[in-house]
Amino acid sequence: MKRHLAVGLLLGLVSVAAQAGQLGGYVGGSVGDGLKGPLAAAGGPGLGVEGSARSYRLVGGWDLGRYVAVEAAYFDAGSQHLVPVADNGFDVDFSGHSAAALARLPLGSFSPFVRVGMLRWKEKGELMTIIGPTPYSRADESLLLGAGVGYDVARNFSLRAEWERFEVGGTGAARGRDVQQDQLWLSALARF
Repeated sequence: MKRHLAVGLLLGLVSVAAQAGQLGGYVGGSVGDGLKGPLAAAGGPGLGVEGSARSYRLVGGWDLGRYVAVEAAYFDAGSQHLVPVADNGFDVDFSGHSAAALARLPLGSFSPFVRVGMLRWKEKGELMTIIGPTPYSRADESLLLGAGVGYDVARNFSLRAEWERFEVGGTGAARGRDVQQDQLWLSALARF
């Protein structure tokens, strides 16, 4: 019953948006700082991080009117080398994909928005121990929250500054508790 209600509401939104002529897709890319995998985010005594803190994201979305959009994204936070006290370190890659709904309030060329969705992340690499490299891999899902502001540079081109938050399961000293991740993105979007 709930699934039928959700599908009915979505079809209603799409039909209203289609009649208003507000449907349209967009694609873009983002660059950000601050994103770390669970091992790096958990921190703990004596854990240093070396390597890229720069993150990249590909975005695709569909406007369901002036106020609502749905969006899918893939991000890659690059490789990081973590150096703990006891071992030779970890080489890890952190990436993932998300699906979210955006609610926005158009104010001329500016559009503040909020985002709610789900994120599926994965961290994999090698633990460099005394006995040699050991494969490492973890994956999980998390609620994704965010907010930001968009600016329409032209009819089919916009820029966005946004913040996102999600949680990853802790490891090491933080095992058993979730670690919050905050990410800042600067995005460029082309509409079609």
